[in-house]
Amino acid sequence: MKIDELIQLLNNRLREFSLSRDYAKMNGDFERMNVAEKEIIGLEDTLYKLNLLIDTTKSAAVKESTLAEVMTDGSVSVLGEYDIKVYNSDPLYEKNIMNILSKMGVMDTAEKINDYIKGKYLSSPVTGEMIVSASLAYKVDERLMMAMMQQDSSFGTAGLSVGTLNPGNNNDGNTRTYGSWQEGVTAVAEWLSRHRGSTPISDEEVMTDGSISVLGKYDITVYATDPLHEQKIMNILSKMGVMDTAEKIDDYIKSKYPSSPVNGGMVMSAALAYSVDVRLIIAMMEQDSSLGTAGLAVRTLNPGNVGNDDDGNIRTYGSWQEGVTAVAEWLSRHRGSTPIFKTSGGTVATSTSTSGGQATSTSPIIIPTTSTTTTSTSTPITSTSTPISASSTPITATSTSETIPVVTSTTVISTSTPVTATPTAN
Repeated sequence: MKIDELIQLLNNRLREFSLSRDYAKMNGDFERMNVAEKEIIGLEDTLYKLNLLIDTTKSAAVKESTLAEVMTDGSVSVLGEYDIKVYNSDPLYEKNIMNILSKMGVMDTAEKINDYIKGKYLSSPVTGEMIVSASLAYKVDERLMMAMMQQDSSFGTAGLSVGTLNPGNNNDGNTRTYGSWQEGVTAVAEWLSRHRGSTPISDEEVMTDGSISVLGKYDITVYATDPLHEQKIMNILSKMGVMDTAEKIDDYIKSKYPSSPVNGGMVMSAALAYSVDVRLIIAMMEQDSSLGTAGLAVRTLNPGNVGNDDDGNIRTYGSWQEGVTAVAEWLSRHRGSTPIFKTSGGTVATSTSTSGGQATSTSPIIIPTTSTTTTSTSTPITSTSTPISASSTPITATSTSETIPVVTSTTVISTSTPVTATPTAN
């Protein structure tokens, strides 16, 4: 990996942590904000050193060990040395390994490996000494071994590995049991030694999310009567990348529905006004109206079909911005969880929210404007009213937090007078 490529990768990580910090600050989560700030400082320091290496006039001020350190700190370049595509049938396996590697620091001693493992899986039987011994025996990468064992068995704490002493689940189609954890760890190293090659990962994939963990923060089971609604939302989220700018949202929408009247500025403005997840807003509007291009939404300007029900109640908004904002407002009142689990019949979702049943609706907060359409070219639009709080106590999500980014593009403000909402909502 060239230095400029490494700088690009680290800058991507820096943006992710910056967004995480801003979101945590917006939600008053100071503990998470401090963690993100610490990561940012470390990344900025590494980037500074790398830039010194590029500037030959200042390179003498940098220790010789600097390049070696940063090349293994969060680097996914090792995937260019091994072909792990055939290791696991999961189509997302390589991406999952890449994500683990991108967050893993330098692992050049058994002590550092022990600290990493115990920091994530305290009860793990795998030790740094086992990994270093196996790595040296077969001359393979320690960090890749760790990433594979973390992905496949949480370092021997989950799944079959607990009974088979096989932390890499190196089963080759049959369940394989080893006589000790050292043998199981060594099996991973031996497999890698026979599969040297490359696992190409594109720059775009580095920033791809596809996470459905946001469903752990909201209860959307009462949003629609379709029994498969949550599963469909989950499927959309699993294929959706990071949406951290209005431009990325625009690209996503136009690639699927070129005629959609919904734009990234509308979505970002609504998400910020109610402190809700951008990706979930998009997924719900995509499922319910193909982002405003199908069904009733075309004439009601209601891309989320908020307030429409089986009794014939139909809600119309005065602008597309109002309709998009209505989805964000609904989500702000339905914080809870939509846990996803596997059954013999497929993937289903059930609610554990304490809100109970369908809630009555208050019309969304709309930013009043003059009769002339105006746009902002730099300052994001912020609601001047207080968003409606959920009537029940929010349930803390147990999954990884999603980030809600800052608006970076033009946001179109509604020019019409808000329409009074009908009294029922999903």
